Amino acid sequence: MSLELLANEILLNLFEYFNGVDLFRAFYDLNSRFNRLLIVHFRIHIFDFHLTSKHDFDLICRQYLPLITDRIVTLHLSNTDETPCQIDLFLLDDCTFLRFIHLRSLSFRYVCSNELLTKIIFQCRHLLHLTCLRFIECFFERCCKTHYDTINSIWTLPKLTHCLLDFKFLHNDQTSFMPISVSKSIKHVSLPPVNWQLNQFVELFRCTPNIRHLDARMSDGAADGKQLKSPVQSIIALNLFVSQFSKGMFNLLQNMPNLLCLIVKTSGMIINGDQWKQIIVDHLSKLKIFKICMRYQLNNGNDKEKEIDRLFDSYRTSYWLKDRQWFVRCQWTPNDTTSDIFLYSLPDLSDYFVIQPSSCTIRTKSTCPWEYDYEKDDDHASHLIHLMFTHVCFSNIRHLHLTLPFTDILLSDLPRFDRLIILQVGCFPLIDTNMAGWQLQNLINRALYLYSLEILAWFPLIIQEIPLNLTSHSIRSLCFQNACCSLSKIKTYFDDQRCSALIRSPLAIQCEFLSIIVNKRKNILDLVNGLPNLRALNIQCQDDKWKNKSTLLLIDDDELVEWLRTHLSCVINRDRTFTECIHLWIR
Repeated sequence: MSLELLANEILLNLFEYFNGVDLFRAFYDLNSRFNRLLIVHFRIHIFDFHLTSKHDFDLICRQYLPLITDRIVTLHLSNTDETPCQIDLFLLDDCTFLRFIHLRSLSFRYVCSNELLTKIIFQCRHLLHLTCLRFIECFFERCCKTHYDTINSIWTLPKLTHCLLDFKFLHNDQTSFMPISVSKSIKHVSLPPVNWQLNQFVELFRCTPNIRHLDARMSDGAADGKQLKSPVQSIIALNLFVSQFSKGMFNLLQNMPNLLCLIVKTSGMIINGDQWKQIIVDHLSKLKIFKICMRYQLNNGNDKEKEIDRLFDSYRTSYWLKDRQWFVRCQWTPNDTTSDIFLYSLPDLSDYFVIQPSSCTIRTKSTCPWEYDYEKDDDHASHLIHLMFTHVCFSNIRHLHLTLPFTDILLSDLPRFDRLIILQVGCFPLIDTNMAGWQLQNLINRALYLYSLEILAWFPLIIQEIPLNLTSHSIRSLCFQNACCSLSKIKTYFDDQRCSALIRSPLAIQCEFLSIIVNKRKNILDLVNGLPNLRALNIQCQDDKWKNKSTLLLIDDDELVEWLRTHLSCVINRDRTFTECIHLWIR
């Protein structure tokens, strides 16, 4: 059936599943009917500019957005490596957001300057229908007055219900901040990943009386002065990260009687099954979903096996196995001098996974009755690795960190990685060159939707070079900035010869984003002109005179950036956080 034979109502329903960027690129100017549907009749436009090319971004902002400003309900803007300066370009007009009178959701990724943050917040104050505001992966030097003002301004937005503040401070001086304004509309809060004290949670609950979902990080302050004196009745979901032992966490949980979902991650502390049972039975009677991920380091004098047995047995009681049917897995490395123990809920819903080489012995135990008992009787490393992954489902893994080599048995048992989009890979020193390349290509063949490949340490036995002869129909992003091809672990610079080999390689021909370190500035021009599909480039250059400067206060004397601007007609800027990096948004 031809698409044009479908009724307008069906087409409008289909349009709701499209990102506005793809919608206009696919249907606008096909004919007058589609133009009318998009401009006049379609009422809910969502534009996600993440990973958008410079050409499409300019075209949409210049030609399409002015026609539908009153019907755009969601905007996602990004200043990441693949779309540098996108937010700044969008906000060149000081009245940008004022035109989007029905905007309900705004997301910003990689806002890394106080000036830009202030500009965004100022415009948000005029968005009377805004219900969701998200800042993702935003890096700042340190917490300052700008961030205090930001959170207070956000808490005054009249209809805001969802707020995500992923602010990361490079110099963590333990400064944290809470609103002083009261918001009765905000119900979902994700706080910056700094260590909050219990007394600050008290202030948060006072200023957000209707909060229902909270995602936060709690400090290890055992002597918090202020405690919760009355229950927080509104919260039904809590996602908490705790570093070290915290009495505040227990006080917090004792005062959330309506909690339905609890997710706790810890580092440096572990809570056994008996302790969790007491907390849940005494204070969390309504709890339906319970997930934990805990990491703990045993003292050198402890008997690791006995300690693990005691911990594991506390989760094997009838309360966990029959009453609740909440199962856990315990994981450790027997010969590891660090004595790290990991205990986490099953199923493990993490989208990130680390696989170590076959020389590492990893042992696991699980309380799940239908899982393999990995504890059995064979201590041979490769056999344990094989057993460990035979019954593991990889269908949810999106980000995989891999160190080669593996046994052929293991590779034959691995299923397809249907959702894998990011692969970071390295290899142990002096392994067989052909084996390393074959195993990596084999895994890539199983990841049909793999988008990004990052090469890390890569120094096999014979040819100590980054593997450029790989093939994939899906990979569009290549990251070589952290690659090293020598035992000295010095990062690999791409000189004329390596750049020429890269330009001719199968993956580079289809590459849309490249992260790389080059020997000289001419190599940058060669890559931009030699890679036909390259949209964005994150570059470090060995002859960059800026590399010895510790901060980016004045950019007028940025010699390399100015040189590039005279030779290339694209957006070029230096990263404000990682100043050795220069970003190019090419096409």
